[in-house]
Amino acid sequence: MPLIDLETSTGPGSFRYTLSTPADANAEAIVQGTPTLVLIHPIALGCCCSHVSGKNEKHATVYFNLLTLDLRGHGSTSATVDPHTYGRETAAKDVLHLMVCTAYSLFKVLIRPEKLPASHLMGVSRGSCIALQMAIFAPERVLSIYIFSPLPL
Repeated sequence: MPLIDLETSTGPGSFRYTLSTPADANAEAIVQGTPTLVLIHPIALGCCCSHVSGKNEKHATVYFNLLTLDLRGHGSTSATVDPHTYGRETAAKDVLHLMVCTAYSLFKVLIRPEKLPASHLMGVSRGSCIALQMAIFAPERVLSIYIFSPLPL
């Protein structure tokens, strides 16, 4: 599973992500014209809990590009976590930044951030709060939000 180096609002970090498409469970590029679903994991779990594998890959990715990531302090992501400042706002900025930066590399062409296709977001627990915060920060990047078991805000 690849890592992408990002310069974030709180400093540099390496974020692990996965991309699955209708054609490839471990894709390097999204299928253009296919909607993208960004899965945001709950606290204490990483993107491995939502990575598509085995029999489910054909069912889950028939209609979507699936992008997952390890948030700070989870899985293989090596970005600094300051417990006093790291909250849903910082996490939302991280995911939005990852979406823009992976679009540059995944589209294999230079794409202006304002041309980045909007995505569907799905968050579980803390991931729900992050998805909602993303919609507040950048509504133009969000087509829809699916939230499961959200934490109180």
